[in-house]
Amino acid sequence: MPFTQSLLKGDRKCYVILIQKDAAFPKNSPWNIAADFDVDMSFSAEQIAAMLWEYETDHHTGMDVEAVAEYLYQYTSGYPYLVSALCKIIDEKLPLQEAFADEHNIWTMEGIEAAVRIILRMKAALFDSMIKHITEYPDLKEMLYAMLLKGEQIVYSQDNHTIELACMFGYIQDDGISVKVANRIFETRLYNLFLSEEELSNAICREAKENKSQFVYDGRLNMERILEKFVEHFNDIYGENNNKFVEDYGRKFFLLYLRPIIMSSLRYRIKGILIV
Repeated sequence: MPFTQSLLKGDRKCYVILIQKDAAFPKNSPWNIAADFDVDMSFSAEQIAAMLWEYETDHHTGMDVEAVAEYLYQYTSGYPYLVSALCKIIDEKLPLQEAFADEHNIWTMEGIEAAVRIILRMKAALFDSMIKHITEYPDLKEMLYAMLLKGEQIVYSQDNHTIELACMFGYIQDDGISVKVANRIFETRLYNLFLSEEELSNAICREAKENKSQFVYDGRLNMERILEKFVEHFNDIYGENNNKFVEDYGRKFFLLYLRPIIMSSLRYRIKGILIV
């Protein structure tokens, strides 16, 4: 099965075509019926598995199809372009890497994570459009920033223009109560963007860079030491601010502190999201 990236859920262009064949019903008639397009274009884990079974029938990789499909779904939430892109990377790029010289290691959890790391660094029209949109719509950027770095819960409202805009672009979903970023890969790209924008000018990030050698020993992260030094540096730099400041920005500053410590040789997760 070729992993053709033919379904692009984001960057949708909507064309409204009014076709009136019966002269008895003029174009602007009040009897015209406007039907909403309310089709979920995302793949389910079962649909991903069906595609993988077709691929497995042809290539005999020995993969655990159901497990691989579920893991792909966890990262993509079934977003068609991302499912296709990850599969294409696994199929075409991983076999060229020494770590996956054994073909039985390719279609595995480790293979998927390797593909995720590649897609998080690659240039793609989908991600370029995301950056363009949050640059053109400051309220959209502010909302996504608040959700990720301030931990704010935003209740879904179809009458909120910013929320509807984010839904139209495919960047968020309504979970029945509040909105959430549509998938882990979008979430990670946004985390990396927001943190990198502040990394160069942030004082606490500079402290982490200067002291990072004391936090990693024999490839293992000393989290207790990191927390101790973070509290120390945070109080030195921001100690005069009130509790509201800590509540609003504590998460962001901790991630800014953590990022340079581990980016060179390690990876970390936020709520199960792989950050690289």
